[in-house]
Amino acid sequence: MLPSLVKSPELRERFEREARASGRIESAHVVKMIASGVAAAINFAVVRAVPTISGSLLLIASVIGVRLSLVLFSLVQTWQLGVVVAIFFGISDGTLQVLQNAFVAIAAPERVRGGLIAVSAMTRNGGKLVAPLAVGALILVVSPAAAFAAVGISTWILVPALRPLRQLDRLLRSNDPDLLPIPEAA
Repeated sequence: MLPSLVKSPELRERFEREARASGRIESAHVVKMIASGVAAAINFAVVRAVPTISGSLLLIASVIGVRLSLVLFSLVQTWQLGVVVAIFFGISDGTLQVLQNAFVAIAAPERVRGGLIAVSAMTRNGGKLVAPLAVGALILVVSPAAAFAAVGISTWILVPALRPLRQLDRLLRSNDPDLLPIPEAA
């Protein structure tokens, strides 16, 4: 509740009434409210801890899933297995795109957030233009299986660069952009 609204007795009572009502809800889809009140002119709510998946681990798993899919495409012998690998690739790539937008939105300062999200999307879409051209050119020189293997294996070089992503978990848990470490210029 905004500090300016805490001054209103009606709104404080509404906050507490809704907190009590939500505390009676028993559902796997609702976070259980344990307690609520006002302390130091700030309304607070205590909720049951919700188990979460580490955002950075999900991001790392998505990146590895995309790379693994590229290598698996080079090994596919039947169209049925190709469909399974394509679905795995799609899930990994889709998750990666959503997480990329989320991390940029959370980490970016408010005044430049929109621009950074646009640059992020533009970069991703530029990759979608360049990647088929590059793989297509590679397929002119080597077999499609060798081209997918070369691209997939070469992207594994980037895996060590994923380790710093673990630092983003603190940011995701805090909603405080000041906690995001700014990397030093090399």
